[in-house]
Order: sequence, then structure tokens, then C-alpha cells
Amino acid sequence: MLVRGFSKALFSTWFYLPEVRAVFDAGEGINYRMAGRITKVDAVFLTHGHSDHFTGLLNLLIARGRLAPPEGVPPLDIYYPKADMNLGLYIDYVQRHLKANFASKAARFHPIEPGEEHSLQFSRKHFVRTFAVKHGDLPAVGYCIFEKQKKVKENFADRSPRAVAQLIRDLGQDAVLLTEDVPLVCYAGDSERAVEAPCERPRLLIHEATFLTESDRATADHATLSEAFDAARQMQPKELLLFHFSARYFPDAIRSAVSELQEAQPLDCDVHYVLPGKMIVMGE
Repeated sequence: MLVRGFSKALFSTWFYLPEVRAVFDAGEGINYRMAGRITKVDAVFLTHGHSDHFTGLLNLLIARGRLAPPEGVPPLDIYYPKADMNLGLYIDYVQRHLKANFASKAARFHPIEPGEEHSLQFSRKHFVRTFAVKHGDLPAVGYCIFEKQKKVKENFADRSPRAVAQLIRDLGQDAVLLTEDVPLVCYAGDSERAVEAPCERPRLLIHEATFLTESDRATADHATLSEAFDAARQMQPKELLLFHFSARYFPDAIRSAVSELQEAQPLDCDVHYVLPGKMIVMGE
């Protein structure tokens, strides 16, 4: 899956996934790094009220409006945890700024709680499911994006495509096909862990790994590399993207730690990582 993103703990984190026209978190510099791609974003999913995850939102909205084609762009859907007071104050500021500049229709704001589902505007087949995340005392949330896919029912699985098409004509879709909710991407934001595994076998899991070892752990609200591997082992993604490594670590130390853990406790998926302060372009 194609991903563009950036992560430097305490400073800025964001990820853009063009396949689902979505941005996860919106730290500083996102508008500069994404440039014209901003107009291809339909939704922003904010996880919690730490400033390195949301203070790029207003600039993203402004740049998106200025770069819009003559026919314009649809309103940007912005999802954020309802119970997060810090984030609520910032959202209020953004709304007042848009109103003062006659741009209130540039965005739609959705305060959310864990356990909700929301359709995505770019496709009736896609929806997002929210889940609770353990990140200190903050009311943080994570997001899973699903695609509704039609599949042939088991009793017709051995039929040829032509035979299935004829069955659909004769019996109707509901008799021949079933709909499955297929997880595409799971994003947990900054987190010690998800309270419950939000999905199984997503194409991509994006999980933080602030500390390389348990002995390095400075706070209880961030995950270790081993805990990120445990989450991947539980959810079984096709790809794992690690981010939010502490800036105390040099790149070679991160590379070595990931490689050694993958050798000692191998995951059945491709493992990628974002080095602190570096852009990642994955999947091209």
C-alpha cells in the first residue's frame, strides 16, 4: 500500500494514504511536504491532543483551498476524539478561523468515540471503525479503514466466473454473493497499546515503537519495539510500518534493533520503519 509520511517524536507526525484519500494525524509541515497532493485528501483522522499530531491541520485546510482546481474540492471530513479537551479547543479555533475567512464550508467536523463506524465520502464501499487506545490518561482513539467486498458464497465457490454471472442473473446477487468487511489499514497513533485488537489481517498496520528496549522506556504511555511486534503478531497484517522512534536513537541503532528482533521473533509480514525526522515513501 502506498504511504507517504513523516514522524519525529515531539515535533510532527502524519501519514497520507492515497488509496483511501486519507491523512492520519496532521503534524506541522504536512502542507509543505504534501504540496498539491493535499487536494486529493477527503478525510483527516486525528488520534489525540498532543500538538505534534494536530497543529498542521489549519495550514492543510488553507493550502487545500488555495490549491483547489476551478471546480473546487469537497469539504474535508475531520474526525477527532470527542472527549479530548485539548483537541477540542484547537478544533474550535480552526472553526472560528474558517468562519472569519468565509470558509466554513471547507471542512466538516466529526467528534467521535471508540466503537463507532462512519462511511467515507469518496466511496460507498469504504468505512472507518474507531477503537480505544491506551495512551496515558488521554482519551485517544485509533482508526481502521475497511472496504466492503463482494465474494462468492462457499456453495458456489467451485463455479467458473461465467457460471457465477449466470447464477447472479438467475437468482440475484443476494443469493450468490456475500459482503465481507475487509480491513485495509489500521492506525493506532501514539499508544502503549490498543485496548482490544481492532481488526485481523489488515493490509497495513501502522504502529508506534518509541523505545527500542524495555529498559529505555521513559514513560508508560508509549510502546516498545517488542510491543509493536506483539501487536502485529496478534493482528497479522501483510505489512507493518513502525514510527515515532525516540530521537535519542541513531538510524543505525534502529535498523539493527528491527533486524535483530525480526530474526529472533520473525513476523510473517513485511516490516518498514520511519527514521526520526525523515520522510518515508512506501509502496511505490
